[in-house]
Amino acid sequence: MHSNIRQHWQLTILAVVAIIAALYFAKPVFAPFTLAFVFAIVLTPISDFWQRTGLPATASSLMTLFLCVLMIVVLAVLLEPVANGLYEKWPSIRGGMREMVWSLRGLLRDIDDVSREVTGALGSSATGEGDGGVVDEASKSFPSLTELMFLAPALLGQVMIFLGALYFLLLCRSDVYRWLGKLSTVNSKAAALKFYEADRLVARYSLTITVINVCYAVCVALVFKLIGMPGYIIWGAVAGLLNFVVYLGPALVATAALVAGPAVFTGGMAFVPAAAYVGLNLIEAQFVTPTLVGRQMNVNPLLVFLSLCLFLWLWGPLGGIVAIPLLVWFIAVYDGLTTLAEEEAATGTPAI
Repeated sequence: MHSNIRQHWQLTILAVVAIIAALYFAKPVFAPFTLAFVFAIVLTPISDFWQRTGLPATASSLMTLFLCVLMIVVLAVLLEPVANGLYEKWPSIRGGMREMVWSLRGLLRDIDDVSREVTGALGSSATGEGDGGVVDEASKSFPSLTELMFLAPALLGQVMIFLGALYFLLLCRSDVYRWLGKLSTVNSKAAALKFYEADRLVARYSLTITVINVCYAVCVALVFKLIGMPGYIIWGAVAGLLNFVVYLGPALVATAALVAGPAVFTGGMAFVPAAAYVGLNLIEAQFVTPTLVGRQMNVNPLLVFLSLCLFLWLWGPLGGIVAIPLLVWFIAVYDGLTTLAEEEAATGTPAI
């Protein structure tokens, strides 16, 4: 008995490791496909609307896909000035971050002066780079035109995978959920309904978070404008976008504000941008989001952190975007199927 349990856990661990390895090494395929799956879930209300109008499945899927592409294009057009502003200010941002890192390193050297040899080695390596190293590093901040030309086919292929996967997921979602319902240990029709309920839950969650982040971006921009921070529109847009990546996104913006503050202000005002941003983030994270999202959508913070770390390691920024919606969807499906199983076990009849 114990040997069977041990073998079961060993096979489970090997299966998990194999799945993670496949997701990591097949990133060009799985990453856009997973993003398409998340978009298909988020677009559930639009798909349901087309179905209620009586449109055929093919036409409704094409209409939903067209609206999705249109929204992405409009968002890209709206964010184009922000991207240009970041591109122009990126060298100064990198310079400020580099100065902060070197100053912190020097402070730690002074505090932890245990070994003079180690301190001397670190000092020589720092001075050995010279100004040329800084210039070379700054020149490599962005890919060159040649590198972009080599990246274009791979990027185009991933875009095609995303669009194709999104279309077929929208078209065949009902069939996929019926098939998954038959694989479950409970009533297949009731299980399929739980998948639809999970879709609607994640769609409401994503819409609520999007509205919150848009308002959050406006608030950050207004506050930064009031304190006299240059590029306040860029700060607001970046803060709103990175707020989709929980924990890590706000931490990056707070660090950037802490670096940019001394470059713009003097004295105590140098810390005002970072303090203002942290205060706004605390209000949003501790009061606004829990109130609007609701307790039913609250997820264990440890699971959120682990999911975020896993998908960031697997797929980088794209993983940070899909991590939380996927986690919410899987938890909703698991809770729904578990509830069905408990009802069937209590009544002795399949749940309807």
